[in-house]
Amino acid sequence: MRHLFELELIERDVAESGCDKIKVSGLTVYPLIRRSLKNGYCIKKGYFSNTNNRNYGASDIFLIVKSVFVSLYSFRFIFLNKKVSNLFLGFSRRSVGSDGKNFDKFHDPIIESLDYKDSIMIERPFKFAHYKNRSTKCDVVEYDFVIYISIFISVLLLPFILLRNVKMINYCKKRFNELFRGKYLSSYGIGWLLTRTKVESAIAKWIMKKLSVDNLIVTSRWLHYPFIAASKELGINSFEIQHGSILRKNTFYSEFSEEEFKVGNMLVFSDYWKNRDWNTDRVISLGTTSIHRNVNSFVNLGSIINKKTKNVLVISQPELQRNLIEDLIDLSSINKHVNFVLKLHPQDIDDYKSRYSKLECINNIEIVSDNSFTLAQIYPDVDLVLGYNSTALFEAYDFGCSVGVICTDKMQFDDYRAVYDYALNFFHKVKTEDPLCDNYFKPIDYKVNLFFQELDKNLIKELFNEKVI
Repeated sequence: MRHLFELELIERDVAESGCDKIKVSGLTVYPLIRRSLKNGYCIKKGYFSNTNNRNYGASDIFLIVKSVFVSLYSFRFIFLNKKVSNLFLGFSRRSVGSDGKNFDKFHDPIIESLDYKDSIMIERPFKFAHYKNRSTKCDVVEYDFVIYISIFISVLLLPFILLRNVKMINYCKKRFNELFRGKYLSSYGIGWLLTRTKVESAIAKWIMKKLSVDNLIVTSRWLHYPFIAASKELGINSFEIQHGSILRKNTFYSEFSEEEFKVGNMLVFSDYWKNRDWNTDRVISLGTTSIHRNVNSFVNLGSIINKKTKNVLVISQPELQRNLIEDLIDLSSINKHVNFVLKLHPQDIDDYKSRYSKLECINNIEIVSDNSFTLAQIYPDVDLVLGYNSTALFEAYDFGCSVGVICTDKMQFDDYRAVYDYALNFFHKVKTEDPLCDNYFKPIDYKVNLFFQELDKNLIKELFNEKVI
């Protein structure tokens, strides 16, 4: 948790220096490099693990070529549509619903509450692929073609962007590396981000003008800066749907100058989340679809759940992998009477056997890499859910589970309190050196709809038929 306090001070220095307002080639630089700087700082300081990146090989070329042609065919929905009011930029990872279909838990419920014929979704790929058998009711355009054509155009334009802006790009590299106390940026990297953003913004602007879009709806705004910049230029309403548990201090959102990349409206899960520094004009408590609604209960957990003992579900977070391994070794050794079930994050699965090899040989630890069932399908069969700051902890509480945060010398409870605020009143404090007694397996003061309110369908219709005030 210490990294959040350190990054807060650094970001204050960035704002005071005015560096968050620097523009190069007409674009504000800091929003484009901010996450890379923060991740680089945390990895260098040892707060984050170097997350495993998949190595792509020659076999992936076929997947790329295939995805481009499939994507190009899906663009017929843009060419044939004269107008749609709502453009959704889909979430690339989906969950399996009770009907067996793959659903986008952020966007699909909103689309269902609107006239789906007046909406369209553009979806980025996940590992060169898209989920099939989707539950999304509106037309879905696969974005792969634009990704690769924009890369091609950017390669051609990059030398000109670099030559024309070499002085300012070099200044940005020097100044931001100084502020973040390391060497994280290169002039080439900054130039590449600027070029890609300009190219994709031009394509996004064409798409939204072609469809006469009124509302742009996204999750994780930093993935969609080109569309947001184009929407501001065209005067289109922009909405971001909350994605995950955003704590009072976090690496994603804060009050800094996002300029042309700033979203107009933030749609949050419940009133609890409204006091974050969302850096937006309006924060609206819209609610979210219930995790209970989309649970397929017909799943066999016999291989991971031990009915003869207590079962503790542990939530993995790729960036905290090193901490998790150390803490789980300590917890499992002092709690031989407990079966620990480590459910891997989707980004934590590739090559997990080598990275989690120290845990593989421990008898009372089960590692779950199977994504065919969801956390919500496991919650009813476990006695305690443990983690650091994952969204899954809040979902587990909403599900009625007993929830605990792991506390060590590195992850102090007082630090948690500063970033969790009053949510921590409902979570157990679990020290790695303490035995897990019966008290830990009882939920603390359960309150319905504290973190997740039911989706307000009437408010959806009102929001997406109005102009931003």
